[in-house]
Amino acid sequence: MPALLEGLNSGELDILICDTRFVTNPDELNILDLPRHSACYVCRTSHPLAKQKKVTCKDIFDYPIATPKLPVPIVRAFGQLSELNFTTMDGFPNGLIEAPYHLLAETIIRCDAVGIGIQPVFQKGMEEGNLHLLLLHLQS
Repeated sequence: MPALLEGLNSGELDILICDTRFVTNPDELNILDLPRHSACYVCRTSHPLAKQKKVTCKDIFDYPIATPKLPVPIVRAFGQLSELNFTTMDGFPNGLIEAPYHLLAETIIRCDAVGIGIQPVFQKGMEEGNLHLLLLHLQS
């Protein structure tokens, strides 16, 4: 990241999209906030989980997971949330399908995977009735 910021400061780069939490000189840059979206879980409308009012993490991780490439801290968070405590992408118990955002919804519609992403990525599929938003029940 430091090399990219140097390129931005020197004029070699015109724009940089990054996580600004680690920028040490934010006052020297013109920073625009991007929209923030929460993660959500979806499946195809004919998926067995679509019939349930609420699903648990265990329910979700009983199926393959379809998602874009995830940063390591997010993978660890899913590992803790699922109580399986995996820390790498190969730790997903029933497999992982990595798909770029523009292919993610179509991937989920065509298989038993549960999709993890942000709602705008899945919105069209939900509006067309192809994807079902899962309501996650966190057990205490």
